[in-house]
Amino acid sequence: MAELGEVAEVRKAARAAGRQLGWKVRTHVSEDGTDGTLLVMDDRDPPHEIRMLASRRAAEAAAAVITCAQNEARMRRTSQPSTLPTPPDDPDQDL
Repeated sequence: MAELGEVAEVRKAARAAGRQLGWKVRTHVSEDGTDGTLLVMDDRDPPHEIRMLASRRAAEAAAAVITCAQNEARMRRTSQPSTLPTPPDDPDQDL
């Protein structure tokens, strides 16, 4: 973030840009300000349609993760080497 200027100046510019977009802006910079991370958040409540869409997408993503984990567990169970019966040392011994 150093290429953009001082941290305080960059945060101020980000807040001004957000306000121009009609956002209720909040910014956050990493503790030491050296890793180049600046978060700009819009704290407004999203419209109902957006909340519903986000909830549906989150549920779909969670279902996909669960399905993937179940499939992986199934693959691990079925791909484990099976133990085949070993023939007796004495061929005359009853099986």
